[in-house]
Amino acid sequence: MKQKLIYAIVGMLLIGCIVSCKKNDDKVIPSSSLTIVNTVAGATALVTNFDSNSKLTFYKTAQQITAYNSALPFTEFSSYMGTYPLGISLLTDTLHTIYKGDITIEPGSIHSLFLTGTLTAVDTIYTTDKIPNLLPVDSLADVRFVNASKGSLPISVNIKNQATPFIPSLPYKGVSAFADYSFKKVVPAITSYIFEIRDVATNKVLVTYTLNASTVRLGKSISVALRGLPGGTGVNVQAASIVNHY
Repeated sequence: MKQKLIYAIVGMLLIGCIVSCKKNDDKVIPSSSLTIVNTVAGATALVTNFDSNSKLTFYKTAQQITAYNSALPFTEFSSYMGTYPLGISLLTDTLHTIYKGDITIEPGSIHSLFLTGTLTAVDTIYTTDKIPNLLPVDSLADVRFVNASKGSLPISVNIKNQATPFIPSLPYKGVSAFADYSFKKVVPAITSYIFEIRDVATNKVLVTYTLNASTVRLGKSISVALRGLPGGTGVNVQAASIVNHY
């Protein structure tokens, strides 16, 4: 009887050790985030294929990115880690890709991929993002600027009626740091900021963008991307695309 009891105790201890070892081996893998932004001139809705070596079969249920001129022309992807052969197609023509390239997403990382240029010559801006940690109670929004206008000369950014730009020169593919903008109810209250994006060489205003207290998500960060082509008209006209960083 004693011998059986000893065997039982030893067995329980072994099981406990195995379970404990398994728990120690189970590592928590931090999630990652990739935001793909459509600033390709004239690009309607896009569809993604994270294995472009294989044909995209169920394109209607694949993750999509809205048109370049939509209010929010981006999609966040949060279930991918590793290196992927990414392919991007127009939703209306999934037999052809407008972009192909390998993309690496590290565990716990935050990235943005800006698709720029034209449908026949897509270019990319790939960033590793450090999103500021804000709280809604701070009444702050963080904003950065991205020059995604292919062929653009350097641009500057200033607040309307302020002569000195806070971004003196941002070349094509340049990405500024995030900066805080306060909407606290001071006297006089700040309800909006009007940003002027200018050509550095001529000082001409190319695009204006208004950040409103009524529409901005306090405690969050956004990117303002200049899209289009210099001197472009129609689908190629320069304009601002907004990206929310959740």
